[in-house]
Amino acid sequence: MAEITPRWEWRSFGRRFGEAEGRLAQLAPSGVQESDEIYLLSPAGGNVKIRDALMDIKVLQEVIADGLEQWTPIMKAGFPLPAAEAVKVLDALQLPVPTPLQASYTLDEFIGQVAAPGGAIRVVKVHKRRTRYTLGGCMAELSAVVANGERDLGGRWRTVVDRAELTRLGEGLAQQGVIIDAALERTTAAIAGMVDEAKQHGVRAIAAVGTAGLRIATNADEVVASIEARTGVHIEVISGEEEGRLAYVAAKAGLGFNKGSLVVFDTGGGSSQFTFGHDASVDERFSVDVGAVRYTERYGLDRAVSPEVLREAMAAISSDLSRIDGHPVPDALVAMGGAVTNITAVSHRLTTYDPAVVQGSVLDRAEIDRQIELYRSRDADARRSIVGLQPKRAEVILAGACIVRTVMEKLGKEGFAVSDRGLRHGVLAERFAA
Repeated sequence: MAEITPRWEWRSFGRRFGEAEGRLAQLAPSGVQESDEIYLLSPAGGNVKIRDALMDIKVLQEVIADGLEQWTPIMKAGFPLPAAEAVKVLDALQLPVPTPLQASYTLDEFIGQVAAPGGAIRVVKVHKRRTRYTLGGCMAELSAVVANGERDLGGRWRTVVDRAELTRLGEGLAQQGVIIDAALERTTAAIAGMVDEAKQHGVRAIAAVGTAGLRIATNADEVVASIEARTGVHIEVISGEEEGRLAYVAAKAGLGFNKGSLVVFDTGGGSSQFTFGHDASVDERFSVDVGAVRYTERYGLDRAVSPEVLREAMAAISSDLSRIDGHPVPDALVAMGGAVTNITAVSHRLTTYDPAVVQGSVLDRAEIDRQIELYRSRDADARRSIVGLQPKRAEVILAGACIVRTVMEKLGKEGFAVSDRGLRHGVLAERFAA
């Protein structure tokens, strides 16, 4: 391979790139290139690619403070691949060297040996379309990427794994103003487990966002740094307005509400997000500090409570949701979030959670009132025996149901549609062109 000088570059993955994309659109492209490539992905995070019949390996050497990355090509070798070069590939994929080793490998022989069905290595066929520009004497490249099997013919992503873990990151946050060590440990362990699972499936990129708890906590920077140090995942803390917008994107895409006025709300442990829109337009979006954890802790809603305590909690929720007062009754109301999907699972008596059943379900006030009474009269331990309720949700489900009921009343709706497609689906749609 000819000597190649390592280059510095910024990389970003997503669906839209805001001002940067707009500036590139004003320039004449200096070239367009399309290619079909094969990536070999290892559970440990290593990867190599084959492009133009050449085995291609690059190594990330350094990342400086502003995110500029230095990549060094270490191999561009043709097939048949000599044994010595094959060893370098195996090393990049963090695989043991088999014995005996062939003198050389054709492409099919090499893939057949290192990526046999059921093995650790995943083979991904990728089509890229690169549009290149020259900006300030530097090359800029906008690439469209499609990976095999990840999207159907309609452009939708195929779900490999979809699960959630309740870690109560906001435990004690209202009283202390910080993420406590126990909550951080639970959350870090959950993220680490998900990262390991994702790597086992050969993911190419991981996106993670933080919401209300990290917006509020005074030690958010330390928490984000600690999680990144242990898991390798950087969490982007997004605003409440952005959280609401992404939820709206997910709801519209998943339920097909394309006409008329629509309100989407996503209620979680620390906050609730509201997005008001009509047809294809978003009219207003905002976030309020109304979440299940704070009312659970303030009014002891993890226990059986009297009707008087329940009324007091409902009055506080109503007061804290005053920002939605005075809005016209929408044509449709969509609810999402862990409380909502658990309430829906309880309504359907799902012994095993089924997103296909939950998605698009319609719940009315009578069902919410029934469940509020069901939870009010039981403590968390007793609630865990309720069919459909995620055990870890038992402490906060009553407060969540009270928030949902209050939103319905304030917006004048007798019922709402349920979206199982939450914030993560909005992030997927925005970042990875779902």
